[in-house]
Amino acid sequence: MTLFENPIFGVLLRIVIASAFIVAVYFITKYLSRFLEKAMSSIDRRVRKEIEEVIKYIIYVVAALIAVAIISPEVSILTTLLLLVGLALIVSFSDSLRNWGAQYSTRSIGFLKIGDWVEVDGYYGRLVEETGSGVVLESPRREKIFVPNTRLASSIVINRTTQIGSIHIVAFSLPGDRNPVEAMEEMREAMSTIIPELASEPEITMEARKSEYYFEIAVEIMNAYKAQMIREEIVKKILEAFPEAKILET
Repeated sequence: MTLFENPIFGVLLRIVIASAFIVAVYFITKYLSRFLEKAMSSIDRRVRKEIEEVIKYIIYVVAALIAVAIISPEVSILTTLLLLVGLALIVSFSDSLRNWGAQYSTRSIGFLKIGDWVEVDGYYGRLVEETGSGVVLESPRREKIFVPNTRLASSIVINRTTQIGSIHIVAFSLPGDRNPVEAMEEMREAMSTIIPELASEPEITMEARKSEYYFEIAVEIMNAYKAQMIREEIVKKILEAFPEAKILET
């Protein structure tokens, strides 16, 4: 029996080849990491690091499978390993993949930027930070609100920012027996005391709906931190002028 026909030598040779392959993959991965860092320089640093780690993890897993196939080329063993690793990858990265997809869909269009006043699912605040997993809003009461990327992608997001302030809307309805023209005039008169706090004249619109009239008051507020106070004042003025009014969610 020659040396090459010896089964022990064959196993040792395959182990050496597999080890050399793993070492080569290690150095290739380090080079790839540097390349990805330059290629994705425009992406948030934390997101970039997370993507790099996932790519390296996948490469190492695939390399390990190939090394196992080199050492033990039995199809049944390799198939079982592939199945187990595939399931592990799906479970491990399902949340990350959803988060990355949501981040791409919400930020690639440039709809939001730092400093904007944003409303998401009823939460309102100034966008103060963008992270790899979501954004941080600061409410008018200085509370910090974290909104995940997945929530941004699945919710209605309102950017209320204008060039000189932020837009806010108060809606209410009145019974159909009310004179809408007189109601509009009364509302304009009631709003006169709030105008100094606004960046522009309030816009009041009216729409007839079945047995009632629907009104919207759009105001542009210079100091967004006063938004809640001004909204409460507008609601107070509405109820003083029209006790039968129903304040509606906007």
